[in-house]
Amino acid sequence: MMQQAVMAAVVCVFGVGVAACEILRVVIYGLRMMLVFWKSTSTKHYKAQTVIVDGECTLCNLLRTFVLFRHASPPAIHLKFLPAQRVIKALGGAEDTEARQVADVVATAYRSADAAAENLLARLHGVKEGEVVVGADVVLGLLRECHAPYPWVAATAERLPRALVGRVYDVVAANRHAWFGRGAGRRGVETVDDAAQSWQVVQEATAVGAALVAALTMAVLPLGDGHKDGPTQRATRVACAAVLALLVWREALQSKTSSSSFSRGLFDRYVGYASPASLALMRATCALILAVFTLPFMTTPLAKTAEVPRFMCKPTGVLRLLGEVAPSLFGKDALLASASRLSGLETTTRALLAAVFFGVGTSLTAPLAAAAWLVYGGVLRSYNTWRGHSFIAAWWTLVVIACRGGASDVWSVDASCRGKRQQQQRSSTKREAAYRGWTRFMATLVFANNYFMAGLSKLCASGVAWAAGINLKAKLLQTSLTQGSFGVYLSLFLRRWPLPFWLFLGICGLYGELLMGLVPFRAPAKLFFPALMWGMHVGIVFLQHIVFVDLLTMIPAWYLWHYLDLLEEDNDLYVGGPWDWRRVVRDARDALGLPALAPKDDKDHRQDLLEKQSDEAPEDHQFVENDVDAVARSGFARSVLLMGIFVAVWARGAEWYPWNSFRMFADWTPNPIDYERYVALDAQRNHLRNFHMHEINPVLNRKRFVDALDVCARSPQSRDCRAFLSFMDPRAKALPESPAFLVVQNRAWDFVRHIDNPDYCDEMTTYEYDVGASTVLKKKHQPCDPIDWHLCCTSSIGTI
Repeated sequence: MMQQAVMAAVVCVFGVGVAACEILRVVIYGLRMMLVFWKSTSTKHYKAQTVIVDGECTLCNLLRTFVLFRHASPPAIHLKFLPAQRVIKALGGAEDTEARQVADVVATAYRSADAAAENLLARLHGVKEGEVVVGADVVLGLLRECHAPYPWVAATAERLPRALVGRVYDVVAANRHAWFGRGAGRRGVETVDDAAQSWQVVQEATAVGAALVAALTMAVLPLGDGHKDGPTQRATRVACAAVLALLVWREALQSKTSSSSFSRGLFDRYVGYASPASLALMRATCALILAVFTLPFMTTPLAKTAEVPRFMCKPTGVLRLLGEVAPSLFGKDALLASASRLSGLETTTRALLAAVFFGVGTSLTAPLAAAAWLVYGGVLRSYNTWRGHSFIAAWWTLVVIACRGGASDVWSVDASCRGKRQQQQRSSTKREAAYRGWTRFMATLVFANNYFMAGLSKLCASGVAWAAGINLKAKLLQTSLTQGSFGVYLSLFLRRWPLPFWLFLGICGLYGELLMGLVPFRAPAKLFFPALMWGMHVGIVFLQHIVFVDLLTMIPAWYLWHYLDLLEEDNDLYVGGPWDWRRVVRDARDALGLPALAPKDDKDHRQDLLEKQSDEAPEDHQFVENDVDAVARSGFARSVLLMGIFVAVWARGAEWYPWNSFRMFADWTPNPIDYERYVALDAQRNHLRNFHMHEINPVLNRKRFVDALDVCARSPQSRDCRAFLSFMDPRAKALPESPAFLVVQNRAWDFVRHIDNPDYCDEMTTYEYDVGASTVLKKKHQPCDPIDWHLCCTSSIGTI
């Protein structure tokens, strides 16, 4: 029993020490790899050394593999490991040239072959330049040749009493078979190069990071407060960001081959070539989505926003920065307060988006349209309108097109104005096709990121518990009951359905968004997950009466972007590529273990292309491939930069327009739920009709509106309240049917205990605006009245 306790203690201490050193090694190795002036292979010269180990000892074989994978000068050709059994046989006269040379040195050191044979299996022996090192000195010498922090460990051990270090070594050596077992013949790899070391570092770091994220999201966050922000939530986001960086590094190493760089490998595996028609449809799609957004039925005319009190205008991100740098141009008392300038901005934005849609001067109008829409959207977000990730994917696609070009080679006025010969030369080269491929891939990254980071935000708020049925039921009931621009109340109809149904919806929502991160890289994800997300958005319309117009439009267009490649007359570059939908279907069936639809003869077209390339002059072919390699390097660098900024902003938890943290509906929704209804009363306080805040001004957001009413209820003499009442008074008096009171009801409902409550309400807090007196009164713990389900008075789809 005592021996087992000692063994357990030694193994635990040893394991904790190695784990700590390994974490530090991975961090140091990664930091060095990020420094462009540092090469992973050391130039330090090491003396040739042979280490004699027990060939039947599991610990000895682990030590051998451990050192080879951590040696500072891979592949460590100066370092050899020999089983002691071979050396002992050589001492006995066996013919083994390599072992015999070492055996002679050891025998000389021990002054007899018998003494040498007796000691070889008791301790490690190292032979270097005719000298023999024994025991702990061998281990410390090997550690000195490894990556940091192991040289530091060796230096620390050398400062300890030599007798103590030797005693610890002797205890482990004497019990190595009992504690770690025997492993005869299991020697592992013979050599480890720099690439293998890098691969192992990435694998180890990814495993540790994934384990940390799993522990946080499965054991820690579900027991927390469920909020979007907090120390644990921030730590989880940072851990997720680190794992994402490691996965990119891992893919880069996996894509690197002996004949191509990692960027070219990634291009061939995931990016592929793109046709001019594909980018033309991208251009038209994003321009149309953004242009439709500016129309009155979607949102407020921009000039109307100037009427709202200035304290309700809170610019963020780029628009806030512009307001601080040039307040006379972009300040909230300048541009944002001028109806005429805002109307001009709206007209200019529409005109530029129309020019992009038709491909008129695209190289100029696309950047201008992106800049104009950046300010246009920033104005609306200053009032918390269409916040979060609404229309972000379409705008970023436009930014990618504006920065990289190539989207007006066909289906555009620009193309019609070019000569036919010039147009063919512009769009048909392999280099241009590769360049377009990276442009489309960046847009796909932005598109998939829209969902992936939304899912990560949910996961990093309350962990896997976010998908719990009680949370999903609360969210859907809350948004269904909140009075909006239109009403679909399927969630109320399903409110008595059991929690497993709501759990299923939660799992589909959370993990569906997370799996969208695979869309740029895996065939089954390309084929199924965008379509599933489109179905989710349709479900959201009926379960939450929220319409994501941009994503409902963009998903079908995204499929078409890639399908158009195959409609090209000369489509050799696209057939069989990573975005050939026939190959995607085939690969997806293979990944799912389904039988093939047809024999795999898709290789014939690719073979024809290879034969055509082989017929080219070698120097011409190499020149073209060098061009594609250069495009691959540039595209990879820009993709990493683009997504790196997204990840950094997300990890920070910042909402810095046009970057955001994709945190819509990310937090936990507690029970009882609360929601708002808007009621107009007559002078006798009888129900007159519903009203909507958009009757006051279509840019008003419900939170800003309620916050303003609360300010007036608490501090009626404050400057903000006086500004709000001056804004409200003429508009309230001009409402149809001349209501005497406008009441905002904040209704609370415990749907678990009172699921059959016909009013869907237990009590409410009201903000009562007296139209005649222009005052606001807040009343708490009020009895609930029946809900008037009639929709009222909104001029647009509304705000999220």
